[in-house]
Amino acid sequence: MKESLKITNPYESKNYKKLLLVPLALIIISLALVFLKGIPEGVDLKGGMLITFQTNSTVNTQLLEEQLSPFSKTVTVTTFPTPAGNGVEVELENNPALTKAESDLTQLQNLQTLYVSAEVNNTLSATDLQNLKEQILTQAQTVLNDVNSTASVGNSTETAVKTAQTAYSTALNDYGRDIIRVINASTPISTYSVNTVGATLSALFLTQATNIVIYAFILSAIVIFLIFRSFTPSSIVIIGAASDIIITLGGMSLFSIPLTLDSIAAILMLIGFSLDTDVLLTIKVLKREEGSVYERAFDAMKTGFMMNITTIGAFAVLFAFGLVFQIPAYYEIGAVACIGGLADFVATWGLNAVMVLNHAEKIKKT
Repeated sequence: MKESLKITNPYESKNYKKLLLVPLALIIISLALVFLKGIPEGVDLKGGMLITFQTNSTVNTQLLEEQLSPFSKTVTVTTFPTPAGNGVEVELENNPALTKAESDLTQLQNLQTLYVSAEVNNTLSATDLQNLKEQILTQAQTVLNDVNSTASVGNSTETAVKTAQTAYSTALNDYGRDIIRVINASTPISTYSVNTVGATLSALFLTQATNIVIYAFILSAIVIFLIFRSFTPSSIVIIGAASDIIITLGGMSLFSIPLTLDSIAAILMLIGFSLDTDVLLTIKVLKREEGSVYERAFDAMKTGFMMNITTIGAFAVLFAFGLVFQIPAYYEIGAVACIGGLADFVATWGLNAVMVLNHAEKIKKT
């Protein structure tokens, strides 16, 4: 009978600290990619219009991009097969005139809020209130001019704001219909959907998403410090999670996986997954007593390896499904999770394990 394959424990080697070289190299490369190449942003974070449609006709992507060039400086057309025929995604930058109108409309709404508050609470003099009213009417006219509307703002601030809002919404809808009309003229459309995210909303999404990731790290750090009640082990766990995210971001940059609300959700999930494996390792090495610290680290690695494999396998299916049927949310979440699973394995068992074992050796000497 053949002997079962025996895997050598890498941590029992005198040179086990050289395992640090792989994750450190990946971290440096990832940081270089992120800062030099950058990570593409999706429509929901950078703003713009994303049109997805089905057609039974052959799609000439280059011709379609040329036909849509009057609407946007940057037009990206991608095709993908679907059970219902050919699927097409058209991504355009925000229209400058509509972007200005959106910004002016936001200022108008802020002025109206200030006016209503001052009127109700009587915080402004009659002269100042009248000046504010005139400013609102002027700002409303600016919005109408932005969208080439011939509507009248009237003499009421409430009417002026509603008129400006209606004019902007009408211009935005007309802009989308014009694009669909151009597309349909060369490539007959069976079904379509339009997702438009303005510059103001996209900036809000980006700010909130960034804050959520920061808060997640802070809260995770607090929980980890409460668990271990010691600075060094807690710091090692947090470093591991941060390394996992850095390498994942580098992979997103390398493979041009866009940063969207969906991929950010996957990154948040990776923070939790990375902390799981890091805590597993740290508790196993520092809290348990059976065998040597090197044996316990290797035993934890085998458990962590199975966790990584099952995670990567599950999300690889999601990634493949999203890729074949061109479902962006599935594709982005699956891709980020697969890259993150590989990054977690390298960061945890190449970086964290070495740091934890080094800390255990120092404790043993004292």
